[in-house]
Amino acid sequence: MRIGITLSRNYPIKMSDLLNSSGILAGVLFTIDKNRSEPPFGGTIEEYRKLFEPLFKIETLEPCYNSVPDRKNKEVFIQFKKK
Repeated sequence: MRIGITLSRNYPIKMSDLLNSSGILAGVLFTIDKNRSEPPFGGTIEEYRKLFEPLFKIETLEPCYNSVPDRKNKEVFIQFKKK
């Protein structure tokens, strides 16, 4: 069951709908096991790129440098500008 990716397909669309024409989406996404049946869901940097590129200009999509120890190497920082 790939719940994480299934839900993620709707997320870029919803975020684009909510933002104004020059809106920026910024935050942290997880790069943990994407086959989880409960949150938090995850994906790879390349999967996130493919999901968001149709609707957003990717300004930053990189591993977080300041994650808490328990989440080190499990988070990516994003900053996307609505197209």
